[in-house]
Amino acid sequence: MGVKDHEEFLKNPILKEEFDNLWPADQSKLLNQFFNAYRKEHGKISDLQAIAYARRPIVSFIYDKQLKFEVSIRNLLGEIKANFVGNVVQQEPTGTLKKFIFGLRVWAELHNIFQDERYPRGVFKSYTLSLFVVSFLQQAGYIGPVKMTGTRILNKWNTAYEVSFFKELSADDLPKLYRNFFVFVTNTINEDKVHSVRDARIYTTNDFYEVHCKADKRIEENFKFSLVNIQDPIELSHNVGSNIIKHYVALLRRKAILSLSKLKKNSFDFSELLLITESHEASMRSNERPQHAISIEFDYSPDNERLIKSINFLMEKILRFTVVQTPSAKRARTTMEDSSFKMRYMATFRTWIGRRPLRRQFMRQYPQSREVELEQMVSEELQRAAEFTENLVDFHLTIQPRAKNLDIFVDLFGGTDQDGNDLVHFLDTFLHKYFPEAMLGYKWSAQRNLNEEMNEFMEVD
Repeated sequence: MGVKDHEEFLKNPILKEEFDNLWPADQSKLLNQFFNAYRKEHGKISDLQAIAYARRPIVSFIYDKQLKFEVSIRNLLGEIKANFVGNVVQQEPTGTLKKFIFGLRVWAELHNIFQDERYPRGVFKSYTLSLFVVSFLQQAGYIGPVKMTGTRILNKWNTAYEVSFFKELSADDLPKLYRNFFVFVTNTINEDKVHSVRDARIYTTNDFYEVHCKADKRIEENFKFSLVNIQDPIELSHNVGSNIIKHYVALLRRKAILSLSKLKKNSFDFSELLLITESHEASMRSNERPQHAISIEFDYSPDNERLIKSINFLMEKILRFTVVQTPSAKRARTTMEDSSFKMRYMATFRTWIGRRPLRRQFMRQYPQSREVELEQMVSEELQRAAEFTENLVDFHLTIQPRAKNLDIFVDLFGGTDQDGNDLVHFLDTFLHKYFPEAMLGYKWSAQRNLNEEMNEFMEVD
């Protein structure tokens, strides 16, 4: 470049045209030289590093020991991608989404999700977390898919898009948004799922391959499946979470679960989410397998006693799980202690596998039966068909009711990871569908006397 120090640049500034004509690697070196001069004079910059020969050269540094910056070189596609979340935020008129994302970033920063000194690489990026927020809002019905509106091509990708809101947010939604987002990340971030913000869908890895990889060679060759899979909405071949390591996935899940426990109070205090103590962490780490969360909303404040008995009815009578009797379980039939309780169950057969064809068969045989009756028939048939019963999965349900909301935490203590994950996914779907119906005490049918059976069950002490 023919210049040795920054003082000569002060006397003879480089023109924009001259800078543009430099190779990207030389541009990054030159920027690094400027930042280094600033560091020597003002002492505000540390950890200065130029990665000159990367695919997209960058200069990174930390300002004032707190703020990490990365300056990329000739990365117009990266600039458009970085602006994506900002554009979504600007289209939300109430400012609630901006507060929500900002709060989550503060939460993630304080809980070392963006950086842990013990594990400097493989962290969650702010952009990645923000894309998960968009995916969450899409699944909740607030935001639609990303629609391509033109042909503004950059690096062979169409960058002209629009995002529409289906429902308006309000400041009153913030407690619900935080709670449901924490449930969302604990249940949907795993190596078997791919979040597609472009499609507003969460695919299995197999379905994603069929829909996207087979349709576009660029995606098939460049999309790297990993522990965390979220497709960039612009550069579809890029898995934004491909470099995140297991430590940060477990850390995010653990912090989300602990934050959910902080939200069990009816009043909302955001600062509570930032105050997770070491004792909380130690308690969480003592549980070797991850805890899963299921959250169910109501249009009314449910009666706690009926709530408990409805869960027991669905688990015992409809799904045929075996109750492991403990003093806590016996008390749970009639009372609540400390606004939460635990129930322990044992799965002695795979009640979550093979239900669909049996349900169709029983629908044809018993067309007058309601769905929950069919579910009971299916469970009974699966139980009969099992060659022998075995203790497949031992699991606990921790129930935390609040006004118009119920959180159910699932702890797995036995069985394979595959059985455990399948069970949790099944319970999430099943309880969302049938628990509100059980709470309202619908007259299901007299054909199998299920309604009478439920009434008797609900009266048992």
